[in-house]
Parts: sequence; structure tokens; C-alpha cells
Amino acid sequence: MKYVILIGTRHSTQRNLERTEFSDYVESIAKQYGVKAIAEEIDESPSVVQRLSKYLNVKYINIEPSMNEREELGIYRFPSLIDLAVYQEFGNVESKGAHNEIERRMQSDCRKRENEWLRRIDNLGVFPILVVCGANHVEPFSLLLRNNDYSVDIACTLKE
Repeated sequence: MKYVILIGTRHSTQRNLERTEFSDYVESIAKQYGVKAIAEEIDESPSVVQRLSKYLNVKYINIEPSMNEREELGIYRFPSLIDLAVYQEFGNVESKGAHNEIERRMQSDCRKRENEWLRRIDNLGVFPILVVCGANHVEPFSLLLRNNDYSVDIACTLKE
């Protein structure tokens, strides 16, 4: 059964190797669900989750596309490039139309990234899998997973 457990958090929490509360929480969820793998959306390592997966002796995968992979997938390499592109088209980024366009492009990129995460999780094929991602991705990613015949539990939408 394709089974995913989601934890939403802030990326600064994922990178903070000094605080043990987050690591302890992720460990308790991993043990509670008997996960066989841990995946995370992060663009840097090492991370709390990466270190914990070694400690728990479970597979680890970083599901976030690299900058080069983003470009290949038609995703802006940096969110600030969206602002620049919209500025070049609208002549400013302050108008309501420009704000709407920035938001539309950011959401489009988020959905493309989430589809790539799904592809990577599918390719790994190890379940149950715990996925740690930014809190803003929990709801749309859980919907994408469910629409692709995954069973999903949301352990936490924002754990800090």
C-alpha cells in the first residue's frame, strides 16, 4: 500500500541541528508509523531529518529538485526571478495585476515541484514513507497524493 505520513514545518527548523525538539518529534512519528523511508523538501544538507534517518537506519531521499533540475522542469530557479519577470512584463510589481501574476506563477511552480516530489516518491517505492515539507505544501501535496491513490495521514501541518 502506498502510504505517506506528512509533517509540515519551516525550513529553518529542518536546518537547526542544535534543537532536539523537532528531531524528537519526527523520530516519534517515524516509530509510531513504522516508516521504511523518510523524504524531505529541502535544498541544503545536512538537515535534522537527514541525520535522523541515518540514526533510525531508514532510507532517506531529498525530494526537492536542484536548481538545474528546476530549470529542466520549467520551474523558476529562485522565487525572486518571478518578481523580475513580472516587473519586466508589467513595468512594476505593485499593481494588483502584477501581484496576482506573481502569486499565480509561485503557485504554479509549487504544484510543479510537488509533482516532482510525487514522481521521486513513486520511483523510490518504499512505504510507509514520512515526508517532511514546508507547511504551505501540506494541504496541496496531500491532495495530489490522494488523487494518485496514496493513503495519507497528516501528522502535523506546522511543527516548529
